[in-house]
Amino acid sequence: MLDAHARFIEAYPDGLLLWAPRHPERFAPVANAARDGGFDVCMRQAQQLPGRATQVFVIDTMGELLGFFAAADVAFVGGSLCEVGGHNVLEPAALGVPSLVGPHTFNFAEVTRRLRDADAPVQVADAAAMADALLELAGDPVRRAAMGAAGRAQVGELSGALARTLALIDEVLRGRRA
Repeated sequence: MLDAHARFIEAYPDGLLLWAPRHPERFAPVANAARDGGFDVCMRQAQQLPGRATQVFVIDTMGELLGFFAAADVAFVGGSLCEVGGHNVLEPAALGVPSLVGPHTFNFAEVTRRLRDADAPVQVADAAAMADALLELAGDPVRRAAMGAAGRAQVGELSGALARTLALIDEVLRGRRA
C-alpha cells in the first residue's frame, strides 16, 4: 500500500490515503509503518480529520468506514492482495465508489464476480498493478463515474435478498414448494 501511495503522490502531490485497518491491534503498526515510510500521518482518534499536509490518514475507529468510503475517489478493498480472501466489495459499490481488488476475493467470490462482470471494480494481480490501475483511474473521471454507476446498479440488483428468502421460506412452510 505504501509503495503504491508513494507512486500516487509523485503524480498527485495532494493525494491522501485513507487507511482503515480491519482490526484495532493494527492501528498503531499501520501508522508507524507509514511514518517510517516518510509519510505525514494523522490518526482519526488523535487529530480527528486530516490536514492539508497529511498524506496518510489512519482511520483508527470502528463503524465509520462508510463515511470515509463516500469521501473517496477510488477505494482499494483490502485483504485481497494476500490470501485473506478480501473484504466487503459491496460497501464502496453501494456508494458508487469505483474500487480495486486483488486476486484473492474468495470471501466475496460471487459478488466480486458479478461486480467484475459489470466492470465495477478493477481486479489487479499485485501491488504494482494496483498502483498502475490507481494512477490510470485518477486521470479518468469518466471511467470512475461509469464504474461507480455500474457498482451501484449491481448493488440495486442484489438488494432485497432478505425479503426474497423470507418469501421462499413462507412458500415452503405453506406447502406450495417442495
